[in-house]
Amino acid sequence: MIPKHPSANDVLTSPDTLTSSADDEPIHTPGAIQPHGLMLVLSMDEWRVLQTSANTKKLLGLPRNRVLGRDVSDLFGAEAFTTLEPLLTRPVVKSSITRSYECSLKWGTRRFHAHTYPSGGRMVLELEPAQTAEEISQLNLHKALHECFMTLSVSPDLLTLCAEVAFQVRIATGFDRVMIYRFDAEWNGEVVAEARSDDHRLVSYLGLHFPAADIPLKARELFMLTGVRVIPDVHARPVRLMPCLDPETTAPLDMECAKLRAVSPIHIKYLQNMGVGGSLTIAIVRQGVLWGLVACHHATPRHIPVSLRNACKLIGQLFSVALTAREEAEEACYRLELKASLTSFLAKIAQEESLSDSLLCHQPNLLNCIASDGFALKLDSKMILQGETPSLKETEALFCRLAKRASEGVWATDALAHALDDTEDLPAGIGGVLALLLPGDQPRGVLWMRQEVLRSVHWGGDPNQTVQVDAANGELHPRNSFALWKEQVRGCSLAWRSCEIAAAAELRTVLIGLLLLSSERKANNAHRALQWSEESFRTLLELSPTLVFIKDAQGRLLFASHLFTRRFGISPEQWQSKTDDELWPADVAVQIRTSDLAALEVNEPVEMIESLPLPDGTLSLWLTVKFPIPDISGSKLLASQGIDITESRATEVQLRTSLHEKEVLLREIHHRVKNNLQVVASMLKLQERQTPDRVSADALSQSQDRVRSMALIHEHLYLSDSLARIDLMGYLENLSDSLMSTHSQLADQVQLTRMLTSVQADLDMAVPLGLIVNELLTNALKHAFADGRQGRIDLALTPAENGCYQLVISDNGVGMPADLDMTTTHSLGLRLVRSLTRQIHGKLVMSQDNGTRFTVLFSLNPSYDSLE
Repeated sequence: MIPKHPSANDVLTSPDTLTSSADDEPIHTPGAIQPHGLMLVLSMDEWRVLQTSANTKKLLGLPRNRVLGRDVSDLFGAEAFTTLEPLLTRPVVKSSITRSYECSLKWGTRRFHAHTYPSGGRMVLELEPAQTAEEISQLNLHKALHECFMTLSVSPDLLTLCAEVAFQVRIATGFDRVMIYRFDAEWNGEVVAEARSDDHRLVSYLGLHFPAADIPLKARELFMLTGVRVIPDVHARPVRLMPCLDPETTAPLDMECAKLRAVSPIHIKYLQNMGVGGSLTIAIVRQGVLWGLVACHHATPRHIPVSLRNACKLIGQLFSVALTAREEAEEACYRLELKASLTSFLAKIAQEESLSDSLLCHQPNLLNCIASDGFALKLDSKMILQGETPSLKETEALFCRLAKRASEGVWATDALAHALDDTEDLPAGIGGVLALLLPGDQPRGVLWMRQEVLRSVHWGGDPNQTVQVDAANGELHPRNSFALWKEQVRGCSLAWRSCEIAAAAELRTVLIGLLLLSSERKANNAHRALQWSEESFRTLLELSPTLVFIKDAQGRLLFASHLFTRRFGISPEQWQSKTDDELWPADVAVQIRTSDLAALEVNEPVEMIESLPLPDGTLSLWLTVKFPIPDISGSKLLASQGIDITESRATEVQLRTSLHEKEVLLREIHHRVKNNLQVVASMLKLQERQTPDRVSADALSQSQDRVRSMALIHEHLYLSDSLARIDLMGYLENLSDSLMSTHSQLADQVQLTRMLTSVQADLDMAVPLGLIVNELLTNALKHAFADGRQGRIDLALTPAENGCYQLVISDNGVGMPADLDMTTTHSLGLRLVRSLTRQIHGKLVMSQDNGTRFTVLFSLNPSYDSLE
């Protein structure tokens, strides 16, 4: 598998942020060449020499003044010009001008490699002395090409391929160190393969990264043009072009296509700082873009013949072809897998009614259709998150920030913080985002997210220390340290492949189509639902047991339910578009119209009772609600709905009469029960007076109090507005007052305090509570304050927890006997209190602390289980 191309964000330092001016250095117009060759600048018309390098004496044996101004045929002779002429006169395409030709010149037996290219209306002729046959082993050259070709065919992966190419180039050229130098998206370089001589005269740079400023933009452009760049001796002095400027145009010569072009002083110093004496650089071009370089370094000067350089150039071209084929094959394989997965996914979601649900329920779904750690889906107001994602709030904010890129359709980055200017609200942990953004008023689409991948980058020297400016003279100097410099790279994820971005774009097109289809389907469904609703509503109104009218603002009847025809005998043909004046008697029409206008004026429902005449002349009563409704044109209509209450009104009158009679009867019953109980109490009083036995007399007195308490309840019911429930507060006040008056002899001795809450209770609850109060209060009055001692009795009825109430009767008297057991006592009163407490499903608690305190906890809605 071919390793992923380094991300655009493998480094934090961008060449755009450098303060160096190395990118602006005019390296294509140095005005000089390297000394191992000769340059002649010719006019296009007569092939006359206008400029020449200063080394003509050394290489041609002629001084400059015998070269300048002469035409080539005169300078080299007719035989040499015959060889040169096709080279000078052929139509030249800029991308093909780097072919070299050999020609024999007339002086002696020396041979030169000739290279021509046009520049600024001139033809440039470069001559480089050819090496002797002994200096070039054609066998080794052919072997290197063969080995390289075989390596390109069988290498299992890209790194192996790079390592083999580096090895074969080193064997063919004899350089001490050959490196495969790969560019990333920001033109930082990485040494991905390296071959070195056994003596290791040059240090290893394998695995190190180098900043983009080390190979400026113009240098990269020149590598693309020439394919091969040789610097035989970094210490050689450049040879000036004479004259320096074109004698006719006074312009400097553009040498961007020259093989002999003098080297930038910055680059020379850079190589010297690396300990390099000579170099050869081969361009690796992939699909028209500079992918990387084969960088060959030697510790001492090293000259490479033209034929070997051309072979190395061929190796670079073969490597470029193999690289392109290998990456395209892997990309095609991945693209086919992605395409198959996406096709299967799209085929499934196209059949679903709910687009949002279908995007998630199938396998593969959005998460694994495009490899990611998590994704967010937003097609309407609902946000769906799956996998490793930020919080819902953070994802919503990210969607809003990316909404302005909706016009781009698909947007991707593997360094989110670097891509967005403001990083304040960015979610932590997310390195890359692939955004599929859909058109619309609200942000919607799909966000695939990849987690941050923390990694270390090893630099060949500090990447922030690149070209420096000498403060004294303004000259530029390269960095002089290539020691290992480590950097932790944060905020980046694995890069998105181009086919993944293309798949997202394809999915976006499909989603837009599906959304349009879904909208159309929803519109059709809504239309059908509206038709069904209208038909159902009309049927419901027409068959409704209520009387329904719809009128316009002028009072014309637009709709009436079937009940109108059945009850009043007016057919639809008779009432259609008629006013109330045309349908009803004058007094009825005025009544209806007045109520209609009132409902329209207040603009809210108005309820009323209307009398409408029936065909037999009798009146029917209708409980009517009238309310305005909007018309589709914006004007108001009046709707009316009425229920016939003629029979119910008659029944109501009869019911009220019956209820009144029942109420009178119940009051009479309570009154008579009260009177009868009072008669019984009087009889018990008489019996008490005639009974000589004191114990029996006390029993009769207690029975009298109990009967009187029950009589008091019926008196309250008789006087109350409610004949079924009684207010315990008023009842207990009257009961306690009655008992205190019975024991009036204690009025100066005992004080009664009350704290009573108004509580409504039915008869079954009030009678036992009254009897409990009667027993406990009577017991306190009779026994707690013996021997004339003074004290206080407290009577309280207050709310308790869980909706219960508590009744408390306490005194500060002598208290109960210490050995009293409520469960075994023989006291009739206490046994009666216990029995009454159980009757109301309550709980009785007695405590003694400076007197006696009885607490009865009860509920007004008791369950069958006692609170005990």
